[in-house]
Amino acid sequence: MKNQLLFFSIFIFLISQTIFQNKQNKFSNQISNQIQKEFIVSFNEYKPIDYWNSYIYKIIKNLKGCEIVNRNSLAIQYPTDFILIRINLEKKEEIFQKFEKNKQIRSISENKEIKQQIQSITEEIEEEENEEEKFISINKRSHTKFSFEGDDLEEELENEEKKNERINQRKILKNKNNKDAASLFNAPEIWDLGVTGAGIKVAILDTGLSEKHPHFKNIIEIVDWTNEKITKDQLGHGTFVSSLIAGKGTDCRGLAPDAEIYVFRVFTKNHLSYTSWFLDAFNYAIYKKIHILNLSIGGPDYNDLPFVDKVNEATSNGITIISAIGNDGPIYGTLNNPGDQMDVIGVSAITENDEICDFSSRGMSTWELPYGTLYFCRTLSGTSVASPIVAGSAALLASAMKNDINRYTVNPGILKQVLLEGASLIKFPQYDSILTDGFALKDGIDFSSNIFEQGAGKINLINSLKLIQDYEPHASIFPSEIDLTNCPYFWPYCTQPLYYSTQPIALNLTIVNGMNVVGFISEKPIFKQTSIEILSGDEPLQNSDLVSLYFHYPETIWPYSGYFTIFIHVKSSAQHFHGFVYGEVSFTVNSPADKFSEIVIPIKLEIIPTPSRNMRILWDQFHNINYPSGFFPRDDLSVKNDALDWRGDHIHTNFRKMYHYLRKKGYFIEVLSNPLTCFEAKNYGTLLIVDSEEEFFKEEIKKIEKDISEEDLSIIIFSEWYNLETIEGLIFTDKNTDTRWIPATGGANIPALNELLESYGIKFGDHIISGEFSISGESVKISSGTSISQFPQSGKLLFSLVKDDTTKTLEREALLGIYDPPQSKGSIVVFGDSSCLDETNTPDKFLCFQFLDFLLKYTSTKKLSSVLEVKMETLENPYFSLRVNPPFRRDFSQLYQFSNVLSKKIPLCIFPEDPFANFQRANNLRHNQEENHLIHSRSTRFSNSSLIFPISLIFFTLAFFIYYFGTRKSSAVNPSNLENKTHLV
Repeated sequence: MKNQLLFFSIFIFLISQTIFQNKQNKFSNQISNQIQKEFIVSFNEYKPIDYWNSYIYKIIKNLKGCEIVNRNSLAIQYPTDFILIRINLEKKEEIFQKFEKNKQIRSISENKEIKQQIQSITEEIEEEENEEEKFISINKRSHTKFSFEGDDLEEELENEEKKNERINQRKILKNKNNKDAASLFNAPEIWDLGVTGAGIKVAILDTGLSEKHPHFKNIIEIVDWTNEKITKDQLGHGTFVSSLIAGKGTDCRGLAPDAEIYVFRVFTKNHLSYTSWFLDAFNYAIYKKIHILNLSIGGPDYNDLPFVDKVNEATSNGITIISAIGNDGPIYGTLNNPGDQMDVIGVSAITENDEICDFSSRGMSTWELPYGTLYFCRTLSGTSVASPIVAGSAALLASAMKNDINRYTVNPGILKQVLLEGASLIKFPQYDSILTDGFALKDGIDFSSNIFEQGAGKINLINSLKLIQDYEPHASIFPSEIDLTNCPYFWPYCTQPLYYSTQPIALNLTIVNGMNVVGFISEKPIFKQTSIEILSGDEPLQNSDLVSLYFHYPETIWPYSGYFTIFIHVKSSAQHFHGFVYGEVSFTVNSPADKFSEIVIPIKLEIIPTPSRNMRILWDQFHNINYPSGFFPRDDLSVKNDALDWRGDHIHTNFRKMYHYLRKKGYFIEVLSNPLTCFEAKNYGTLLIVDSEEEFFKEEIKKIEKDISEEDLSIIIFSEWYNLETIEGLIFTDKNTDTRWIPATGGANIPALNELLESYGIKFGDHIISGEFSISGESVKISSGTSISQFPQSGKLLFSLVKDDTTKTLEREALLGIYDPPQSKGSIVVFGDSSCLDETNTPDKFLCFQFLDFLLKYTSTKKLSSVLEVKMETLENPYFSLRVNPPFRRDFSQLYQFSNVLSKKIPLCIFPEDPFANFQRANNLRHNQEENHLIHSRSTRFSNSSLIFPISLIFFTLAFFIYYFGTRKSSAVNPSNLENKTHLV
């Protein structure tokens, strides 16, 4: 594979779901159970550290099992809003009770370890570009790898003339076009105008830098926040990142060469860091009034609340934060935190041909500002390289505004706006139509470069410079218009038109406010249907609206950004209509000092006649739970480098290929993010439950039984492994933090599934199996699945010889079961593994979509494919496995900490026929349940979900119920009384 230069593109993904699902008690240990653990005690204000140490000492002095942890970094010289304590977990509840009554204490959270694995630079460019950066699952705040390693990089860069000398299998590589980063983005043209980054403070949180490095002009300060007490970069990553921002080397010029650089060393030579080190670095950045902050890190743990809140606080203090979004692509749903936060600019990667890099993480989550691999004074790939390029660009643009003393003070909102509005969409294919006459998806459609990959497009410094020079304060929204017929840019919405009785669609947009850190939507937004275009079907009544829109947004937009969710419901008047609906949504954003800005969003929708129920599939999302909610282990136990199940298990993330296949077959797939009591069975042919970790409400079980017997609903279940011995074997203790990681369940929650199916005499077993069988030439692979241990009389079973990973033997096991209950109109289909539907670790040749199609045809027509029928045995008597028993639940399971079912009341339902009735009541109910787990929250948490997405969301990415997140008090602003407004048009 030839060497590829990567350019930037600006990825804005609307709303980040990630940081706002705060379901656990802020004073509780989210995952672990151990002897001792360090916790971060956060306060409501800044005081000298001695003050807070004394304050906490008075509380704990008579308590055993609790002590203050001394911090020996520069942080002890400045005011702080947190300290560290070490707690014996046997005394945790007693200790926390003391803290809960104290109004000065904002929260207590685990001091999480951050572990980065740094890649090696290989000799060959091909190896380097093909090298995928793997997810490192060490402790609770897990991150993707740095882009490269270089133990000798400092020496190597200082002796750059020895470019042909091999050092530890590494070499310096020249760019084939002999251009550096600055030239590729036309920075010299901007320098000629006197704009060079001067006066802009840029902080780099990384692995350090040598104080006397010859390639830097304005290194103002290098601070070590680790426990090693050195500032020199022993890994090379921080040096390279710094050079891309402000390097002065002849062949490796940074984009903002005169920027003032502050290097904060937050990683040790062993690639280790802790949340508390980052908090200290952020606090110091706020104290130093930093303008731009670069984070070349990322991970899926969006529940590290002190970290998330500190990012918000830093933004509210005028710091524009740039973060890598991760190298876990091309699977969707892999965008990392903090790059998925609303107020952070996340960075991804494209090639010189304007194609999204395979390694670059994808939405569904927030913004992104892509770039990728750069090969100037060194060859290097990864989004951690992309991040400093954007940081350098932001510094350059910020200095353009700072140079004019009569202009407005630059802030994160302004920088986001000029980067977004100045960007150009990268190329993508154009199609007149992507749907057949029957509204199925056509073959051969390329969905690359969609909004979840490229966002606003490729960065254009010249355009952005002109915008910043002419800038007038305003609020804006991304995307600025909604056209759900525009494919592939508005994937996945353009792949499935709207119709009456479908689950409502949620479009989550991002408001960016350049006027002030705080903004308000004081008047309810207005939707106006402007026109319709009839393609076929009935003509609606004159002046009748075919859709109703519902809006959800925070009353306070802070810091500099906020979400704006549009729910779209198709009215019954459109059930026989085929055509386009045009309209616009308008509202005004107000800011202090009587500033205001009107936003108008044009909307175009395609509506089709309601499809037959037999072609409608309902995907159960409510019963999927993933990391970082808890320790949910991987589904395929043979994959050793990815310990956690964290990609969302959604039809638009790791089941995206399955979704495309089913749409091409003419199926319509909707997503249910509420309990199974919250859908009308008469509208659907099949309920699809895949890899579920959640428990089931008793009301759900009763309803499904009724739906199968009376409403002609069929159910297909793809399960996963569950074995108590294996679960126990996955428990591990991190030696650095004495933290025990305990799985909340297995690959799936088989005991819960068995309860759902109990009345039918169907049970999955507790052995783990692997193997494959063939159906009509398609290999159906089982990777760490389970078998059927019980099945009723007259049911059909498919047996095959597989490896029993539990006993290490070859066994003939029941893998697939089909059952038509007596006096029932619906069918039940069960299969023991979901890996063949999940593209995460399964090669395309083992994806079993045709197998799924055979099952769906049976549930919709009751006609079993002949290729399946010949392989299945009809049971004359109930089947009971002589080897495999149904599993029991693990004693003292921690699932209750993350469950939306256990110890919860079943929430209110919202039906498509009346989707907005009781919405506020249901939202308040969920909010109240969450608030029961919080104490002394500084302000109400308001919701945020990930991107425009069908209302049934992924764990990260897609909101129907909006989760409340807490704003962060800072010296710049402390918004209070943040209430969500809801309006129905």
